[in-house]
Amino acid sequence: MTGPLILPDDVQTATPESIHPTHEQIARTSLEAHQTLMAMSAENTARFKDVTQFLAEDLKNLEKAS
Repeated sequence: MTGPLILPDDVQTATPESIHPTHEQIARTSLEAHQTLMAMSAENTARFKDVTQFLAEDLKNLEKAS
C-alpha cells in the first residue's frame, strides 16, 4: 500500500490525555469492560462479580476524593 493512511470515522486516535490515563479513568474503563463481559454470559457474572464490586467501590472512593 502506498499513500496516506486514512482511518475510519469511528476510530479514535490517542491524545496526550489518553496516553497517561488517571487512576479514575482506568477504574471506570475496567469496570465498564467487566460489566460488558458479565452481560455476555452467566458464567462471566459469577467470575467477575467480585472484581466489579471492587472496581465500583474504588471508583466511588476516587470520585469522593476529587
